[in-house]
Amino acid sequence: MAERRIVFRPSFFGLLSAIPNFAIASTFLITWIDPERLGEQMVRRFMYIMLIEFLVVHSTGFLGALAFSTARRRRKALAFGGLVLLYSLFAAGFSMAHGSFWPLWTFWGLTLAKFPAVVLDPPPENGPQNVGCLWPSWWALTCSVCLPR
Repeated sequence: MAERRIVFRPSFFGLLSAIPNFAIASTFLITWIDPERLGEQMVRRFMYIMLIEFLVVHSTGFLGALAFSTARRRRKALAFGGLVLLYSLFAAGFSMAHGSFWPLWTFWGLTLAKFPAVVLDPPPENGPQNVGCLWPSWWALTCSVCLPR
């Protein structure tokens, strides 16, 4: 029996979807290194962004299942919209608690950035296996970056 080789090849839409996450990660790193560099309110805002990221990460499980499905684009787009509306209720609650709309806008920006990768890309061949192979590296990276200053 021949050995199966799993190769991860990011798509254009996948890379496009990563831009907002990269921007937020960069500003988190700057704030971690120098908390007052981007303003006094950034630590407080990033605490809310972490709550919003929880919603995004939670919804990504459902969006990942949607991305791997063989449903047509129209059906994927409708399901995507339904999930965004459902999770928007929670993001709206965070916005009301903060007294500002930016947590809701942040949630929409991070979630809608996933639309091209989830809806427009075809289901990846061996997609779930590729994701399974990447989990250990994501875990190691997260643990190595989250060290105290």
